[in-house]
Amino acid sequence: MKTGRNEPCPCGSGKKYKKCCLNKEKPPESLLWHRLSNTYDKLQNQLLDYARKAFGVLALPLAMDEFLVWPEEKNPIDLIKDHMPLFIPWFLFEWVYDPVEAEIDLPIPIQQPVASAYLDAHVSRLDRLRKRLIEATLDQPFSFYEVMSCRPGEGFRLKDILRGIEIEVYEKKGSEQTRPGDILVCRVVQIDQVAMLIGCSSILIQAKWKPNIIDLRNAIHQEYSHITAEVVNEYDIEIRELYLYIYESSMTLPKLCNTDGELLVSYTLHYEIDDPETAFQGLVSLSTVEDEATLRGMATLDNDDRVVKAEIPWSRPRHKNSEALNNTILGRIIIDYHKLIVEVNSEARAEVVGKEMEARLGERAKYLSTEIQSPNNMPDGKTLVGSLNESEQDELMQLPEVREHMAKMLTDHWEGWIDRELPALGGKTPRQAVKSPDGKESVEALLLSASRYMNTDDEMAKTSFAAIENVRRRLDLNKA
Repeated sequence: MKTGRNEPCPCGSGKKYKKCCLNKEKPPESLLWHRLSNTYDKLQNQLLDYARKAFGVLALPLAMDEFLVWPEEKNPIDLIKDHMPLFIPWFLFEWVYDPVEAEIDLPIPIQQPVASAYLDAHVSRLDRLRKRLIEATLDQPFSFYEVMSCRPGEGFRLKDILRGIEIEVYEKKGSEQTRPGDILVCRVVQIDQVAMLIGCSSILIQAKWKPNIIDLRNAIHQEYSHITAEVVNEYDIEIRELYLYIYESSMTLPKLCNTDGELLVSYTLHYEIDDPETAFQGLVSLSTVEDEATLRGMATLDNDDRVVKAEIPWSRPRHKNSEALNNTILGRIIIDYHKLIVEVNSEARAEVVGKEMEARLGERAKYLSTEIQSPNNMPDGKTLVGSLNESEQDELMQLPEVREHMAKMLTDHWEGWIDRELPALGGKTPRQAVKSPDGKESVEALLLSASRYMNTDDEMAKTSFAAIENVRRRLDLNKA
C-alpha cells in the first residue's frame, strides 16, 4: 500500500511522510529492522497490558493450557516456561477464546485474538507502523522453517518446510547459533523490505526430525493441493503437537540399554570356589571370543600348570546392531584363587549367568552376594561393567589394529544403512525412499544430522564423513 504525502511516515518518526522519508533514499535495512524491533517490543508490552485488562486474569492460563495441547498435568505454568518466546506471540496473535472448548464462561471477546481486539479498540490512536505490524503479524502463521544459509550476527535465509517458500530474515542474536540444516518453529513477518521473527522456539531442531515434518506436510496435502498461510494456520494444533513432541524427545535423556535392549544396570556376582582349575574348565566354553588354549596362556598357573587366576570373556556369536562384529560381549568372569566374580550389565544377564554357574559348577561354587548399581548412582571413577575408563579407552584407540577395526565397523554400518528399513522413513530403506522427492528430502536430512554429530575423534570423524559421502554418491544425492 502506497503511503500518502500527508500521512504519518511508516518509519515511525511521527512526522508526515512528505517531511520525512518521501524524498530520501530507502533507509538501510538494518535501520528499519531496529525500528521494527523496537516498535514490536513496545507493542508486545502494550498488548499484554491490554490482555490483562480486557481479557482478565484467567485468559493467560487458559491459553497456556491450549498451547500445550491440554496436558494431563494440572499446572501449565510449570510446563510453559521453556516455551515463552513462542507462547507469548502465539497468545497475543493466535489464541482465541472459545467458551465451549474452555468449558468456562468469561466476559471477553470470542473468536478474536488479543491483537485484533486491541487494533479495533485503538485504531484511531495507533500510528501507521504499529497498525501495519499488527496486521502483518495476524496474517502470518507459525510454521517449521529450515535454515538454508546463515550470516552470523545479521540474519539467515529460511525456508518454510510446509509451504516451500524462502525468505531472507534479519535476526542478529538468533543467527549467531544457527547452521544450515537447523530447523526453527517461528513466525516470519515482513514489513517493506525487512522480514523479522515474531515468536520463535527456544530450541534448534536437529535435521533428523525433518522427515516427521514432511509427514505432516504430506498429511496437509491430502486435503489441500496448495498450502497457503491460511492453510498452515488451520493446522496450528498439529504443528504445536509435533513441536512439543520433538521438544520433549530432545530434552528427555534416553534410557541406557545394552545391545539386547535391556536397561543398563551393573551386577557383580560373588562366589566362593573350591578349585580354580575346575572352575576354569567348567566355564571356559562360555567364551566365543578366545579358545581355551589362548585363555589358559593368559592365565596365572601354579607349579603344576593349573589355573589359579584367569579372566574369561562371556560372549556369544554375532552382534545384533553391527554385522561387522563377530560376537557380543555379555560380561566377564574373573577367577582369583578361591574367589570367582562375574560382572554383567543387566538383570536378565545376571539371571542367565547365575543359572550357567549352577549348571556348570554346581556345589563347587558357593554363591555369596550380588552388588547392584545403576549408571545414575555409580561413584566417581567407577565404570560400567566390562567397560574401560577414559584413559584406557584413549590408549586402546591408539592401537592401529583397533582403529582399523573401528573404521571397518563405521564403513560397514553405512554400507548396510542404504538398504536398512528405517522408522524415520516410514519403514522404507534409504534406497527406496530417494525415489520420491519427499523421501529424498528426508534422506538428505538424516545424513546431514548424522554428519553433524559424528565421532569427535578426528580420524574416526574423517572415516564417518567419507562413508556418508559414499552413501550420497551411491544414492545420487550429489546431483544438483
